[in-house]
Amino acid sequence: MNEERNKTIVESPTIQMERESIKVSVKLLPNSLPKTATSSVKNEDKVDTHVFAQQITTCKLAFTELDPYSADDEDHVDVTLIYEVKEAFAEGAQGAIHKARDKHLLRDVVVKKLKENTMRRPFIKEAQLTAQLDHPAIIPIYSLNSSNQNDIYFAMKKVNGITLREYLDRVSDHYYFKGFDQKVEKSSLNTRLEHFIKICEAVQYAHLKKVIHRDLKPDNVMIGESREVYVMDWGIAYCFDDPENQRPEVIEHMKHNICGSPGYIDPQLVCNPFPDEPTDVYSLGMILHEVCTLQRGFSGFNTNELFEQAIRNQFPEVKHRFSKGVIAPELKSIIEKARNPNLLFRYRSVEELSEDIRRYLRNDEVSSLPDKPARKVMRWAQKNPYPMTVIMLTIIISLSSTAIFSLVQQNKVITEARARENTFADIQSRVANKAHIIDNQLTKLEQLLSRLSASILSVPEMRNEGVKLYSSADFLNSNTKPKDTIYSSIFGKEVSVNSIVYHLAPKTDFDEVENYLSYLFSFKDEFLQIMLKSELNSPSHISKKDINEEKVLLKPLPVRWIYCGLENGVFVSYPGKGGYPDKYDHRKRPWYKESKGRRGIVWAKPYYDINGLGLVMPCTISLYNQEDEFRGVLAFDLTIDYIASQMMLTDSEYRHKALLESVILNDVGEVMVSSSLLKKNKKTSAMINSSIKRVHYSNKEVLAVIKKKKSTVFSVEENTGHYIYAVNHIPTLNWYYVEKYDANKCLLNEH
Repeated sequence: MNEERNKTIVESPTIQMERESIKVSVKLLPNSLPKTATSSVKNEDKVDTHVFAQQITTCKLAFTELDPYSADDEDHVDVTLIYEVKEAFAEGAQGAIHKARDKHLLRDVVVKKLKENTMRRPFIKEAQLTAQLDHPAIIPIYSLNSSNQNDIYFAMKKVNGITLREYLDRVSDHYYFKGFDQKVEKSSLNTRLEHFIKICEAVQYAHLKKVIHRDLKPDNVMIGESREVYVMDWGIAYCFDDPENQRPEVIEHMKHNICGSPGYIDPQLVCNPFPDEPTDVYSLGMILHEVCTLQRGFSGFNTNELFEQAIRNQFPEVKHRFSKGVIAPELKSIIEKARNPNLLFRYRSVEELSEDIRRYLRNDEVSSLPDKPARKVMRWAQKNPYPMTVIMLTIIISLSSTAIFSLVQQNKVITEARARENTFADIQSRVANKAHIIDNQLTKLEQLLSRLSASILSVPEMRNEGVKLYSSADFLNSNTKPKDTIYSSIFGKEVSVNSIVYHLAPKTDFDEVENYLSYLFSFKDEFLQIMLKSELNSPSHISKKDINEEKVLLKPLPVRWIYCGLENGVFVSYPGKGGYPDKYDHRKRPWYKESKGRRGIVWAKPYYDINGLGLVMPCTISLYNQEDEFRGVLAFDLTIDYIASQMMLTDSEYRHKALLESVILNDVGEVMVSSSLLKKNKKTSAMINSSIKRVHYSNKEVLAVIKKKKSTVFSVEENTGHYIYAVNHIPTLNWYYVEKYDANKCLLNEH
């Protein structure tokens, strides 16, 4: 970075100086505010502010009337009885700061020890005042203690964090070494302004308690590990309710001395010895300059120069420390108003200052820089993009329509366009919802099949050696078939939901594959759960007590058959049933051939089921052993009538009249499922167990949309009429759901 670090020659420790030592050549501006001065931007929630202002101001601060110079400390508990005071880690003008441990509550605290007894009274006053300022952003005081050596202490919360000065330096260091980024700085600035608002809230609370801090600066603000903010060091704070401040010697002392940190002291204190709320507002303005620009807002060789600079309002330009940094005009105006030497043009309270910061963060108008009409419009447009877009479009449409069409034609066009848009939006919404349902259901089925395949490949080869094995032939004999075998209208034949059936391919020896059959038969419960879980909106987990085997027999489920064929000739199917021909060889079936050698889920071509379920679509996954050798295929059949009835044909009656066709296409536009296939679900003996050849969808516009991987609604004129096509992507499978409507019926229904 080419930027050099600017350093103020005059540092800013807290000091006390004689008023006569300050020499300025400029006459101070008025130090009082007219009663009619008001802010142009009001607080939006006056009720909340008023209620809590009354709540706070009803409790005044109290201070001891005992002589703090007295050596009698019987009222103060011995510090060693409560705390284990450790080594000092910091030292200030009044005392040393020690680490300590609370013996009873077992917590780490900080103990401040007074160095000189001459400062005993202000030391005790600081403890009493800070302890009564009960606010989240003011460090709490735990106790005031003494010792046998007549030392005085007060204990307070230990804050693990850094000062605001260190925080800002670290932000600058980050930009020096990591490089400056405007987007990063925008986020960082918002965070810093949130910290600044917390500082303002603490000071505002103190003002409601009639306490003026008088020494606000980045070094007196702590930021904790949890991003909590604390305003510290209330040692020179001025309290209007403190009776001591009414004593003549104290008033005389204030007339001849100024307390504070050079650069942050309100120049009004040069002629007005008594601080007020604007005193802290000025200091906050100087802090805000550093928070926004990452550099100090003053420079000079001595204290007199700093005061003259402030009185003349000749501060350095409000410019970011880094050349790429930009300070918004609103922030510049807030900074300049907060530190203005003329009270007429300064914020009258911390509340007004913090409210302007909040308005800036909300992108609202600030009181320090009222918006011009053009800026008001721009700001409204930024905060209301959609209404603004509607307004602009309305103006454009209105002007164009007025110039081209008559009033009657205009109304007709607008009505037709609105009806068309509503129709398209309605169709797109319906199709998108259906695609979402299909996507979720098919994804769920894929996950069920993948988990089952993982279970088959991951468990030991023998799970249940005593399981009874039933062949297809056993189901044809009343003496050998399972006892629970019963006729089911759902399956159109006798089945057993408590058993799996096996069939061996020709030339397969039973003895050689018996272990494989026993192993696969042990997955009966998993097969049953998959069938139950395949139902639309079924829970992902079904406990054993909730398993209802009769549901498989009585209710049509998406998954009707679950089967597994191995390369060694073993074939098992669930539920158990008979009817497999002796020559049946699953390895020659289309679903097996399409999946063999491929990885992951494969949706095979639809075919007419041999067992009478009509048109089904197999979902398959290849099985590989640990040596990555192909062992077989696990699959289940998804019935097309279920897809059509539960996920595709779900429109209202009038939509059924307009809806001509529902289709699911793959990523190249081939028909996977079609409602027309369901209507033609009349098979002949030649079609039994034969796969249906996939063909590309007939409409070229639909294929073009799929090629562009888009989801849209469009209308097209064909030889047979006017149609509306809605295409929506099914992300998981990279398929597309398409519906074809009669456009005239759709638009007629809209009217």
